[in-house]
Amino acid sequence: MNQEDKENNAVENNGDKIPKSIKKPSVLEYLGPDWKEYFLKPETIEKIFKTVVKLRRMRTFDKMYSLGKINYEFAEMASITHLGTNRQRIIVLLRDTKSGLIDKWSIDISSTIPLWDQILHALYYADDCTGTLILYFEDLSTREGSKHAIAVEKKAMSNAFEDVFSFTESIYAIQASIVSCDRGNTIEVAFDNYPCLGSRSRKSIPSRISFEGDIWDSYYRSFKNSVFKEDYDSRLVTDSNNHLRKRPFLVMPVWTEEGIFMRLYSVDKFSEITCLNKDIKEELSKRYPECEMEEKKISGIAYCIDIQINNAPITDFIESPTRAKFNYASEIHQQQMALIKHVEEIFQDYVPKSSSSFMGWFSWH
Repeated sequence: MNQEDKENNAVENNGDKIPKSIKKPSVLEYLGPDWKEYFLKPETIEKIFKTVVKLRRMRTFDKMYSLGKINYEFAEMASITHLGTNRQRIIVLLRDTKSGLIDKWSIDISSTIPLWDQILHALYYADDCTGTLILYFEDLSTREGSKHAIAVEKKAMSNAFEDVFSFTESIYAIQASIVSCDRGNTIEVAFDNYPCLGSRSRKSIPSRISFEGDIWDSYYRSFKNSVFKEDYDSRLVTDSNNHLRKRPFLVMPVWTEEGIFMRLYSVDKFSEITCLNKDIKEELSKRYPECEMEEKKISGIAYCIDIQINNAPITDFIESPTRAKFNYASEIHQQQMALIKHVEEIFQDYVPKSSSSFMGWFSWH
């Protein structure tokens, strides 16, 4: 191989050149095992915050808004925290070049897709910072052919970001990527904001337990949509809370601080529901002898029984690996389908003592 061939088929360690015949490296491949050092350089931090300044201007929906005019320069590294091989959190002090004022920012960096703990830490442990950047390397888009477990987690993460950006303007999601420059002869690390900008309206930040429950609810919906495609929908019961699918009963998993519950409920006030309460509980108690069972009164719901499946903290599942989450969701789905089948069996041989709106609806459908 002559010298020209070598130059056309080799990528320099500093990443300055990339041959046309070779696929661009990932950010982690480009930066190497010492990738964390790259994010301690003042020039890297200033480059990142050029993206943040642009994003702040876009989020205000007003280009003349003062936040959009801020330009930062690096002042000082306040702290560095290593959180395993694939994560680092740094606190930096930045100087507004116009006013001279100092702002403190947290940059939470993951060499993978975003991590749930990055979001939770940004929402509930802000470290008295002006804002928090959740910076990550791997694309969140779910391309065709992606493994189910990875695709489900990415979709749930995207949904979570949508919520986060409706809670606050002080959290930013920034993706690092490799881009070509100088007409494709060289490559470099670039930074871009997550495509969702948030909205004008703001929702209050929920409690951490409540938000973690929402995360799992979103994950489970992503799991179902990815794996099963269609909802279960019989004449009697469904696993969809779609208001267009009116059925006497719905069965859904619910995540709470006490653990996970399988919820059987009816939205409509069928007259027979009151008479059947005792019978339903007795039958379900036989099938779930080890489970706590509780009738609940919830606004807008005519009848509701919660069956506690386990009492494990939600955080245990959020912090578990991608494949473990997927397997857990599979187990929950099996339990959801089992309860649906139990409800159908309970009503299979049921003969009403008198005509009612419920049985009338059931026979008509």
